[in-house]
Amino acid sequence: MDVTDDFDTEYYEFHQPDEVIRMEDILPNPESPIPEEAEEIRKRNLLVHDVLALLPKRWRHALVLMDIHGLSESVSAEVVGVDPDQLRQMRTCAESFMREWLAQRIGPDKIEDTTTQELLGSPLREPLPEELEAEILEKFMPME
Repeated sequence: MDVTDDFDTEYYEFHQPDEVIRMEDILPNPESPIPEEAEEIRKRNLLVHDVLALLPKRWRHALVLMDIHGLSESVSAEVVGVDPDQLRQMRTCAESFMREWLAQRIGPDKIEDTTTQELLGSPLREPLPEELEAEILEKFMPME
């Protein structure tokens, strides 16, 4: 038996790794953005949060309900407590304000080809299930 074998055996008997390293831990995810792009997205998201905080409450609700949560115009109007025409106008004003504010801070070239949903970074990739949408409406509908 070689001295190296004794050392290896002794070392691995008493020094176990804290965790098993997998290939996924070492190799980068090909779908993840490069660090510079990720930082740019993070900064843009922080600015979007800032501009949402600046919006009047009803404008923000119109924008969030329709563009983030994907509720229909009629349902969103009921939740906000206005008619659909007013809601459409509030959403348009909110979107215009948001785009102008962001364009002043990060440049119009980075805003003009981006949809509102992309700017807001919608967490919902598919429509709400009907029962969940009904539950939301039940909880947040103005009492009549």
